Amino acid sequence: MLATFEAEQLIDSQSYEGIDRIFTGSIPEEAKPDANSTDILITESAGDMPEDYGNDDFVNLNRAVEVQIFYSVNTDFDISEFEIALMHLFSHNGWRVETSRPHTQDPDTNQVTKVFYFAQLKYI
Repeated sequence: MLATFEAEQLIDSQSYEGIDRIFTGSIPEEAKPDANSTDILITESAGDMPEDYGNDDFVNLNRAVEVQIFYSVNTDFDISEFEIALMHLFSHNGWRVETSRPHTQDPDTNQVTKVFYFAQLKYI
């Protein structure tokens, strides 16, 4: 299964309140951006790279995803608590938190955004 779909299933498994939509790969044309919804976009940030060789073959893949969060301008939950829970979720399920970028605010919509990079060494 693609890393993006595994990450989506992982987030979906928690049924976080306040998350309206999760997209993988890209946001479809018909899903207009909406400053009143909290959306997550999951994309690959690195292709599956073979690692750890033995017996003239690789034994695992290093893969990574980018998780972009676009918070609603009407967010009514603690963003910091949610982000800590999200990092714990990935960490407790075999992923590493590679990068946590600073929050930014869109000057047109006032939406706060956050970007994480998670990586996983998948044994095959």
